[in-house]
Order: sequence, then C-alpha cells, then structure tokens
Amino acid sequence: MRNKPVSINKTKAGFTLLEILIVMVIIGIALTFALLSFGDFGGKRKVIVAAEQFANYIKLAQQQAILEASTLGIDLSSKGYQVVRYSPQGIWQKVSDKGIFSFQKIPTSARLQWDTNRPQKDGPEIIINASGDMSPFVVSFNLDNETKLVTIRGNHDGHINIDLAK
Repeated sequence: MRNKPVSINKTKAGFTLLEILIVMVIIGIALTFALLSFGDFGGKRKVIVAAEQFANYIKLAQQQAILEASTLGIDLSSKGYQVVRYSPQGIWQKVSDKGIFSFQKIPTSARLQWDTNRPQKDGPEIIINASGDMSPFVVSFNLDNETKLVTIRGNHDGHINIDLAK
C-alpha cells in the first residue's frame, strides 16, 4: 500500500490592504453624496432649534407668571429676547441677568420678525398675565437671506403654535 502525497490547498483567507482601502474610499464617497443631498445641517438647523427654544421659553415664562401671580413680558430685539417684569412703579424691569431668564441670544444666521398687534408703547412686545393669558403675537425666525423657516403664533388664551416652512 502506497501512501499518496496529500496536497493541501492553501487558499487565502481575508482581504488585502488594497481591497480594504478601496472599499473605504467608496463608502466615503457615498456618505459625502448622502450628506450633500440632505441639505444644510448648519445654519438652517440652528435657526429651527432657536425657534423651538423660544416657544419653550414663552411657556416657561407663562408658568412663572402664574406661580408668582405677576405680569411678565418678553422683550424682543434683533439679537435675542428676555423676560421682563412689570413693577409696582409702572416700569418694566429685567427679571435676571443670570440663569434661564437672562438675555437669550439667537444664532447669528437668524433674523427675527414680529407682529404683536399692539400699538407701540414702552414695554415688551409680548405680555403675559398672572392667569397665563398673553397678548397675541406672530414671531418669524428667518435665515439671513430672508428665507422664512419657522413661524410661532401665540393666542390670547396662552396657546402657542409652531409652524415649520415647507
């Protein structure tokens, strides 16, 4: 009986470095095109988040007005907004220079436009009573190029609607 030489087939297992690099480049290119097709993740998203924060800020101010049984207001400017309180002396004063009721800045790429249906007087653009009712308003958050992204509407009964542009 003769022993036949056994030939062992050595097959290569795994990938070469070149194959792995080629796959990585293809994945990178595909991800780049996917990110570009979804649009702007920078300025546009920051403006939308700022608008949502503004709506939550108003709700928080409503709750604070109810808890304190005082009249509060939201003072709007081109750079941001802040809660103010109506004092017994008949003037509006900042609630705080620190904390949540301090001046809230909006992103530099954002522009605020508002319509409060109030005759221009000294004082805040939005007034919140101790019952939680507030003066009706419409505030739009726009990009630098005047693209309207978000519109926030406040009703007299204190309800707030957020409308995203299509």
